[in-house]
Amino acid sequence: MNRRAGYSLFEVLIAFAVMTMVLSVVLPRQAEFLERSTASSKRAAAADVIYSRLSELGVARSLSLGESTDRVGDWMLYQHITPYAAIGSNIDLAEVVIEVTDKAGNVLFRTTEIRALK
Repeated sequence: MNRRAGYSLFEVLIAFAVMTMVLSVVLPRQAEFLERSTASSKRAAAADVIYSRLSELGVARSLSLGESTDRVGDWMLYQHITPYAAIGSNIDLAEVVIEVTDKAGNVLFRTTEIRALK
């Protein structure tokens, strides 16, 4: 038998064409996945910042009505505390709304909680 070792040029070109088609489908999906992963990571970090602020309210920071804005790294943290009227309750309540936005003004995370005023 007289058989040469290796692949012909045609077989190599077909392999490259198939690999190109597969990569043209996989790479954009991979980029989307990485983008969603980064966005999810930012939202989780923003949630940590907000829940840390909520745990400080009434302990390290006073729980007083009004609005405040703080810078946290590249983000802005907005805190709104307004009176909350509960039907049939003698307790003074406040609605606490905290949100974190990025540089572009997109809301990364927002939460609302009802707290008792002291």
